[in-house]
Amino acid sequence: VVEQAEGGLCLFTLGLAGDAVPLDRGVRPREQIGKAIAGEAIRRLQFVTTTGDVTLKAAKRDVAFPAKPPASGEAAEAGKNSQPIRTEIQVLKLGDIYILGLPGEVLVEVGLPIKKRARIEKLFIVTVSNDAIGYVCHSAAYDEGGYEPSANRLAKGAGEIMIAQALELLGEIRQ
Repeated sequence: VVEQAEGGLCLFTLGLAGDAVPLDRGVRPREQIGKAIAGEAIRRLQFVTTTGDVTLKAAKRDVAFPAKPPASGEAAEAGKNSQPIRTEIQVLKLGDIYILGLPGEVLVEVGLPIKKRARIEKLFIVTVSNDAIGYVCHSAAYDEGGYEPSANRLAKGAGEIMIAQALELLGEIRQ
């Protein structure tokens, strides 16, 4: 819809949605949500100022997240122990816009502290970026229980590691 109305290429990226689920998951609701997002994008595009003079910077960081221990008997069967889950985070700076790429389905409670503490007005967090490491939960989610912390490979504390590493990377690229 955006491409038809404005031309060019339109890209959709997923934000902090690890614990956000639409009530109705059918095809029709997805189409309705897509059209609503497209309409809002077209509306906001009318107010965007552009320039041909933009600086570009990029940075990435390798990160190791603790893995959950294997279920009893599972480790002995497979001959494995809990190896860290290795991945990367990255940031792209286009003028005064920052795009932070995080792996996995990041819960809102992990991403919002990044946005708040980074104090960057135009910070966009893109999830499932370059890797699909599962749900990235904050520690309290493991205590509360529920689907996301039980259905992932990451151990408690992974969300806090992501917050700290993302803030450090954002700090480096701002210099």
